[in-house]
Amino acid sequence: GLDRRAADVEIWQQCQDDGWLLITDNRNENDENSLEATLRTRGTGDSLPVLTISNSQRLRQNREYAERVVESLFGILIDVENLRGTGRLYLA
Repeated sequence: GLDRRAADVEIWQQCQDDGWLLITDNRNENDENSLEATLRTRGTGDSLPVLTISNSQRLRQNREYAERVVESLFGILIDVENLRGTGRLYLA
């Protein structure tokens, strides 16, 4: 139900409210509504982590890298409750 132009802060909050893991490309801090700023200002010890694909271009082009990303994703999914409050985790 989110608008395609929704700010990072809105997307993060919706994921937290609904218990979804947010998987994103590597994003940087552009303003107070950016994902990085949101993690710093709104993240708590109970917040679900944001999973960041370090290199999305490489993910699409390199099967070995894609397999490593999937393996790291599975590892996180298995232990997600113990990873609350970690902010951002990189998949690589």
